[in-house]
Amino acid sequence: MNSGIESIGTRTAGTRPDGGTDTHGTGRKTMNAQEATIGRRDVATGVRNVALTRALAVTRMNSRQWMLFVMPWAIVLVVLWAHAAILAIIRSQGVEIPDEGFNGVGSTLFFFSLAMFASITTQHFPFAMGLGVTRRDFYLGTALTSLCTGVVNGVLVLIFAQIERATDGYSVHLEVLSVVYRVTDSAALVFFSMVLLTMAFAALGVFAGVIYLKWRANGMFTAALILAFAAAVAALLITWQRGWPAVGRFFVDTPIAVLLLAVPAVLGAVLFGVGYRMMRTVEA
Repeated sequence: MNSGIESIGTRTAGTRPDGGTDTHGTGRKTMNAQEATIGRRDVATGVRNVALTRALAVTRMNSRQWMLFVMPWAIVLVVLWAHAAILAIIRSQGVEIPDEGFNGVGSTLFFFSLAMFASITTQHFPFAMGLGVTRRDFYLGTALTSLCTGVVNGVLVLIFAQIERATDGYSVHLEVLSVVYRVTDSAALVFFSMVLLTMAFAALGVFAGVIYLKWRANGMFTAALILAFAAAVAALLITWQRGWPAVGRFFVDTPIAVLLLAVPAVLGAVLFGVGYRMMRTVEA
C-alpha cells in the first residue's frame, strides 16, 4: 500500500498511465499543501501556547509574593482608620474639626508597586532563568502581574472610595481614596486610571531592577544622579524661560482622560519596552 501511495505521489499532476486526465493526483497535492500549511500553523500555535503557559507560570510565581497585594493596602487602611479615629477623639473632646480632611497615604499603592516590582525583577529573574524560562516569557509574565495588581488596586479603590462617600469620610469628613472623585465623576475612568498608573509604576520598578541586574549598585546611583540632574536642568530652563504658567495651562487645558489614561499608558509602555531591550543583554 505504501508503494502505491508513493507512486501516486510521484505521478505527473493531471495525467494517468493510460493517457487520461488524473484529477486525483492534483487533488492529493493540493491536500498535502493544505495539510502542510495547517501543520505549520499548529506548530506556531503550539509555540505561542507554550510561551503563554510559561508567562502565566511566571505570573503565578510573582503573585505568591502576597505582600504585593496585601501590604500596601494594610498600610493604607491602618493609616486611614488611625487618622479617622484621631479626628473622632478630637471632636469628642469638644474641639471643632475641619469640614474637609485629606490624607495622602493612598500614594503608597504606587510607590509600593515600584519597590515590589524592582524586588521581583532582581530576585525572581535569575531563579526563573535557571528553570528554563526565557527573558521574553519572564517579562511578559511580570507585565501580567502588574496588570493583576492594577486591577486589584482599581477595584479596591472604587469600593473604599464609595464607603468614604457613604459615611461622610468615616463621619469625620476625611478624604483618602474618595479624593479621586474630585478629579472625575466617572467610576470607569477612576478604575482604568488606577490600573494604568499602577502598571506605569511597576514598569519603572522593573526598569530599575534591570538596571541593578546589569550594572549593580553603581548603575542605580548613576541612574538616580542622571534623573536628578535632568529634573534640575528642566526646572532651571522652565524658570529661565518663565514657562511655569504654560506648564500649569497644560494640566488645566488637557482633557482629564488624556492625563489619567494616555500619559501613564505611554510612560508604562516606554519603560517596559526599554527595560525589555536592556534585559536581553543581562546575564542571569
